[in-house]
Amino acid sequence: MSGATPTLRVTGPQSVGRYAVIELEARIDAVQVTNPFVEAQVVAGFHGPFEDHEVLGFCDSEDGVVWRVRYCATVPGEYRYTVRYRDPAGTAEASGGFVCTPVPAGHGFVRRDPDHPMHFVHDDGTHVFLAGKTAWRLGCSSYWREFIDQAQAFRMNVLRVGVEWTGWPELGSVCWPWQGTPGCPDFTRFNLAQWRRWDEILHYAFARGLMIEPCIYTDLSFRTRVYGNPDPDMQRYWDYLLARWGAYPGVLLWELFNEFTGQPDFQASMARYLHRRDPYGRLVTTSAGPMGEEPYPEEGWNDILVPHHCVGSWMHLDGYYRHYALHHRRWGKPVYVDETGRSGVGQNNDDGVHRRKQYWIWAISGDYCNYHSRGGCYVTLEVEPGEEYWPHFVSFWENTEWWRLSPIPTAFGLTATDGSQVRAYVLAGIDAAIVYWCTMDTAATTNPSEIALAIRPGRYLVRWYVPASGEWEPPVEATSDGTLRLEVPGFRDDLAAHIVRRAPHDGRGGDLG
Repeated sequence: MSGATPTLRVTGPQSVGRYAVIELEARIDAVQVTNPFVEAQVVAGFHGPFEDHEVLGFCDSEDGVVWRVRYCATVPGEYRYTVRYRDPAGTAEASGGFVCTPVPAGHGFVRRDPDHPMHFVHDDGTHVFLAGKTAWRLGCSSYWREFIDQAQAFRMNVLRVGVEWTGWPELGSVCWPWQGTPGCPDFTRFNLAQWRRWDEILHYAFARGLMIEPCIYTDLSFRTRVYGNPDPDMQRYWDYLLARWGAYPGVLLWELFNEFTGQPDFQASMARYLHRRDPYGRLVTTSAGPMGEEPYPEEGWNDILVPHHCVGSWMHLDGYYRHYALHHRRWGKPVYVDETGRSGVGQNNDDGVHRRKQYWIWAISGDYCNYHSRGGCYVTLEVEPGEEYWPHFVSFWENTEWWRLSPIPTAFGLTATDGSQVRAYVLAGIDAAIVYWCTMDTAATTNPSEIALAIRPGRYLVRWYVPASGEWEPPVEATSDGTLRLEVPGFRDDLAAHIVRRAPHDGRGGDLG
């Protein structure tokens, strides 16, 4: 075979649904390279209605014979593609086509909402309420299927994973995307067994309606590594990640580092590289330290703000959580707190009711959050205090048009029956509002009270919601003459109200927004 010119055979499906991923298999004859991950390349060009994309293929065999190309068609119609293989011995090319049917396989990629820029929207216009959970070791846990099933049952819709993870070696497994070992890495070759395991995990999660939030670098060794800028080894890694995962709409974003804001030039260069090379325009961010540090909030390459708050239940709900929830918004970017507390290991966020109030405060302040836990870090089936309330939390917010509403910075102060403080927080829009009352102390109760909201004149439906049980009370009517006065029933710990203006033409309830 010495000196032979490579030839290329490409196979793939003839049709695919909108937002589904089409996978082409490219087989190379007469491979002459020693290391296909470095010496060879596959590039595919796709031409369809209103869109033209060039995407990289990825090598899926040690000998370089098998390559794959993944592509997501977002517009129905006929597509043509050309796949090109290149190595030092020569080039080869093959063409084909497929039809993208109008039947959607999902909602498409997640973007910043241009009309409501503090929130997110899918390609098809569907808004997404991010409600995530940490899943650091998902790629190397023996419980990954059960963990995904449990997350689905608890109404989580995002799992935050470490693409590479070498922490806690006492657990006996690591997520290592390269060949070699963390102590003796070979950055010129990829660990295909790990990547195929990831394929299985991602497909399982996507089929159950969960998105994946990949953190590209997690381990301390990578934070202290002296990177070149550019760094060919790391760019090869990013290209492989883009080729293998980039076509999936279920991959929420690219997170550069976990809790690391060092090496700013490298992070900026990496972010711009991903923006430039990802044909689907996915969001890019990085995360900062565990006490509310804001990672590069002013940088244009950072699309959303991802602070962490790995602190305990002793932190004051109003003085700490509410303060930071509003403080982070001043940069005009969506806020996704993708680590908020966990029990044990120093955080001691072990008051389940307090935890419930924490994530309600993030949401009523216009932010999103992740349920951070020991079980999520280790990827076990351990359930932490407060996690049982997560389904009720998500159920409420997904039954509102939260993205149309903005937080009112001031809070109403009340007093519980035992003398402890109570706060009422408000998200408001033109024709709707959400109010969340909570006691600052766990197990405190309140007497009936009254609250006055400035909202435009009209008739409103008020639905009370109990965060502890997930129960809706029967709706009641109220009238505003510019001020809406509500009789608030007594409650224990917390209470929410969804207030929506009736449509004037037929008297039926509806948010006209």
